[in-house]
Amino acid sequence: MHIKMTEARMLAVNISSRFSAYLVNIAISFFLTPFIRSALGTATYGFLGLGQNFVSYLDIFTFLTAGTIFRYVMIEHTQDNPEKVNHYLASSFYGTLIYVAIMVVPVIYGIFRLASFVQIDPAIVGDVQLLFALLLVNFVLNTFFLIFRIGTQVVNKYYLIAVRDLLAVFVEVSILLFLYTNFEPKLYYLGISMVIISTLTLIFDYGMLRRFLPGVRLKWVYVKLDYLKQLMSSGFYHMVKQLSTVLLVGLDLWFANVFVSDLAMGQLAIAKILPKTMQSFLNLATGSFNVLFTRLYAQKRIQHLVTQIQRGIKVLGTVTMLPNVILVVYGYPFFKLWIPGENAMLIYQLSVLTALVLVVSGLTQPLHNVFMMTNRLKFNALVHLIYGIVSTVTVLIFLQTTDYGIYAIAGVSTIYGLLLPFVFQIPYAAVCLDVPRRTFYPVILKSMLVFGLMVGTGFMMSIVLMPTTWIQLIIDCAILGFISVAILTFFYFTADERQMFLNIFRRHA
Repeated sequence: MHIKMTEARMLAVNISSRFSAYLVNIAISFFLTPFIRSALGTATYGFLGLGQNFVSYLDIFTFLTAGTIFRYVMIEHTQDNPEKVNHYLASSFYGTLIYVAIMVVPVIYGIFRLASFVQIDPAIVGDVQLLFALLLVNFVLNTFFLIFRIGTQVVNKYYLIAVRDLLAVFVEVSILLFLYTNFEPKLYYLGISMVIISTLTLIFDYGMLRRFLPGVRLKWVYVKLDYLKQLMSSGFYHMVKQLSTVLLVGLDLWFANVFVSDLAMGQLAIAKILPKTMQSFLNLATGSFNVLFTRLYAQKRIQHLVTQIQRGIKVLGTVTMLPNVILVVYGYPFFKLWIPGENAMLIYQLSVLTALVLVVSGLTQPLHNVFMMTNRLKFNALVHLIYGIVSTVTVLIFLQTTDYGIYAIAGVSTIYGLLLPFVFQIPYAAVCLDVPRRTFYPVILKSMLVFGLMVGTGFMMSIVLMPTTWIQLIIDCAILGFISVAILTFFYFTADERQMFLNIFRRHA
C-alpha cells in the first residue's frame, strides 16, 4: 500500500521548507560569525556555545513534564477527545511552570559565582555573566515551546515552523548588526537577540496552538494529577535520554575550557557551528515523519510503517549526507578562507569528527520516533545513560593521561556516537516493532557505503580541483554537489522511489 499523495506532498513541503530554512541559516552564519568573532575574539565568542550548553543542562528536566506531550495529544486529538487534550496540555503547562520557578533561584546563584568553575578573563566576567543571565531568560521562554508547538505539529504543518524560523533569522541578524555596528562590541548582545526572537516565537506558537486547536484552554481547572503522573512516567525516561546526550556531547566545551584553554573552547565552538545547525534541522524535520509514523502505528499497520521508516532514513540521510560530503572534502579551504588567522586545520578536523556522528545521527533519526510512539523508553534511556557515563569517564581519562587535549574531547564523542546506533539503536527499534533485528541494517549500511562513495569521489576530485579563492570554492562545491546528487539518484534510490519523488513534485507543481 502506498502513502497517499497528499501526505507525500505535505511531507515534501515540510522537509524542503525546513531544509530551505537551514540553508538560509547557514548562509547568514557564513557572513555573521566571522564578523562577530573578529569583534569579540575567538576565546570570548566560545562562551556563547558554553552558555548554550549550560542552558541545555537545565532543559533536560523540561522533558519530564513536556517531553512526551506530543504522543498523548496526538492520540487524543485523533480520537476526538478535546477534554483529554486540555487535561494533558494544562497539566504539562503548569507542571513545567512549577519546575521553572524552582530552578531559577539556584541558577541565578550559579551565574553570580560563574568565575569559580569556569576560566574567564577578569576583563569580561561581567559581560559573560550578563550573557548567561539572558540565556536563562531565553531558557524560561523556550521551556514552553514543546507545549505551544503542539498545535502546528498535530495538524502536520511543520512548514509554518520553517517560515517562522526564516523570519526569525532575518530579525536576529538585523538586531545583531545594529548593536555591533553602533555600540561597543559586547558578548551579551547575542543574548539580547535570542530573548527577543524567543519572545516573538512564543507568541507565534501560541497563536498557532489557538488556531489549530481552538478548543484548548490552559486553565488550572484542567490540571489533573493522574495526567501529570502519566506524562512524567514517560517523560522521566525521555529526560534520562537527554541527560545521556549531554554526557556524550554536551560537556565538550566545558571540558575544553577547564582542561585545555578558553581558546580551545572557542575553536571547538566554531567547529560545531555548522553541525549544530544541521542537528537542529534534523530534530524538526523528523517531526514531519512523526505524525505519519504515529498514525500508522495506532492503526497497527506495522509493515507499512517499517517501509515508511526505511524511506524516512533515506530522505533524512540524503539531506544530511550532501552538505557533510562537501564539508569533509572542502572544509579545510573553506575554514582557511572563512576565518583567516585561525588554526584552520584544527577547526576542520574537529568539524569533520562532529560531522561523521551527524551523518549517522541523520540516518537513524527516524528510528528515534519508534521508542517514543511504542512507549518503550525505559531500556532505551538506560542504555543511553550508560553510554554517556562511559564516554564522559573515557574523555576524562584521556585528558588526564595523554596530551591529545581537544582531540580527545571530540574524538571520544565521535567513537561512542558511532557505536551507539549500530550496537543498540538500530536493532532495538526493530525489537520495539516486533520485526527482525536486522530489518534496518541494510538501508543504514547502504547509506554509509553511498556516503563513502561520495566522499571518495570528492577527494579524487580535490586532487585536481583544490580551491584557493571563494569563486573557486563555490564552483568546486557546486560540481561536487552535482556529482553527489547523481550518485544518490542512481545508486541510493530505487526506480520506484525516484518515480515517487517525481510524481510528488509534478503534482505539487
